Amino acid sequence: MNLLSYIPNILTWMRILAIPFFIYLALAKSIACIWLYSICAFTDALDGWLARRWHIESVWGAFLDPIADKLLVHSGLVMVVYQSRSLLVSTCWVLMLLRDSYISWLRSTGQPIPVSSKAKIKSILLFVTTVVLLIAILYNSKLVFYFGIMLLSVSTYLSIGTFVSYLGKLSGKPDSLRE
Repeated sequence: MNLLSYIPNILTWMRILAIPFFIYLALAKSIACIWLYSICAFTDALDGWLARRWHIESVWGAFLDPIADKLLVHSGLVMVVYQSRSLLVSTCWVLMLLRDSYISWLRSTGQPIPVSSKAKIKSILLFVTTVVLLIAILYNSKLVFYFGIMLLSVSTYLSIGTFVSYLGKLSGKPDSLRE
C-alpha cells in the first residue's frame, strides 16, 4: 500500500480529532468554529470521493466514516441547541439523534443498510443547516436563524423519511429484527 491509500482514512480521523476544537471555538463564540466545521464537513465528502476515485475503499473506512459523520453532525447540533436554547431546535436534534442511534444500532448488528441518496442529501443539508444556524447565533441574526430553522425542519423531515424508508425495507425481510 502506498501513502495515498491512507489519505481518506486520515481525513476521517482528522475530522474526529477536530471535534473538540470545534466545540471549544463554538463555546467561545469564535467565527473560527464555522470555518473549522465547514472544512470538516467538506472532508466528509472528500474522503469518500477519494476512496472511490482511487479504488481504495476499505472496511475500516466504511465503518469509521459514518461514525465521524454522526459525531460531527451531532456535535454541531448540540452547540446550536446549547447556544440557541430553542425548543424546536432541541426537538429536531432529538428526533435525528434517535434515528441515527437506531440506524447505527441496526448496522452494528450486521443489518446491511446501504446509505440512500435521500440520506446523503439529508447529510449535506444538515451540514449547511448547522453552518447557517451557527452564523445566526454568532451574529445574533434572527432572519438568518429563521432561515436555519426552515432548513432544519426540512432536514428533520428527510431524516424521518429516510428512517421510515429503512424500516420499510427491513420489514420486507422475515426475521430481520428477531435475531
